[in-house]
Amino acid sequence: YNVYAQVAEIIAHSHTILNDLQTAAAEIARVLSDCILQSRPVYIALPTDVTYIKISHERPSVPLPRLPVPNKRLGEAAVIEEIVKLVEQAQGDVVVLADVGAVRYNAVEEVKAFVETAGFAVYASPMGKSVISEAYERYGGLYTGATTRPEIKIKIKDAKLLIPIGALKSDLNTGNFTTRLDAARTVELHHTSSKIKFSEYPGIGMKYLLHKLTSALTSSLLKSFTLSIPVPKWTYPLPQESDEIISQAWLWARIGQFLQRKDAVIAETGTPASGVLDIPFPDGAVFSSQILWGSTGWTVGSTLGARRQRLFRL
Repeated sequence: YNVYAQVAEIIAHSHTILNDLQTAAAEIARVLSDCILQSRPVYIALPTDVTYIKISHERPSVPLPRLPVPNKRLGEAAVIEEIVKLVEQAQGDVVVLADVGAVRYNAVEEVKAFVETAGFAVYASPMGKSVISEAYERYGGLYTGATTRPEIKIKIKDAKLLIPIGALKSDLNTGNFTTRLDAARTVELHHTSSKIKFSEYPGIGMKYLLHKLTSALTSSLLKSFTLSIPVPKWTYPLPQESDEIISQAWLWARIGQFLQRKDAVIAETGTPASGVLDIPFPDGAVFSSQILWGSTGWTVGSTLGARRQRLFRL
């Protein structure tokens, strides 16, 4: 009877079998909390002979936690000190790469504050599109590895320090694994860990770290360095086409002119998901697409979900 729970254990972050009525409520809360905090699958097995048995409602009424576990204090301080040192050595020649992990782990506001306070140049992955407003003056566009625009590729190649935040290194999000960032000049910030060059720091997550790191980088001298490094404006001009031709290049550029502030753009797998990537979004617009798995038809459910969360302009 436990075979399905054993199978699920391979992929689940945590699991439980509700065969003890005294601990059932606490177990449900524990597993659901793990699901929310880790954004990982979980498994709850409910035997048929206990399905209709009533338990106390007191425990389930307690709100589930929304914030991650605090970072290890000493480790966090060491990471901040090392990153500040690397930023100072780079004299502001720092590029931030925003990715979808910032969205999934509720760190978008921390990323924005970090980027805007320090004045770093910022680019995004395909799945990280719209994490940073594409109307922001220090936003330079998308980095997609080998398929990146030449003027962006050279900025990434020449930067003295790279800081990817919330990176998801899947095939379509990395230009088929062609990003290949130089580890010797890279600092990676993730949900539950950080990596500085070749050293990893487990238990030092980006949400709490970014807030303290931003405070440590408030030097006005630093910002004068960063703002002296130009960032090419992210544009996609409407090409001049024959009246009888509607090309892909013209179509997506024209759709870009149609978009307005706070739109929710939900792109279907295939040509739309690729076409809209080059469109500079207006301030506040939100991008969503099934770039990770390439699931066709995903936009139907996603549109309903976006409407429920009021992502659409009203």
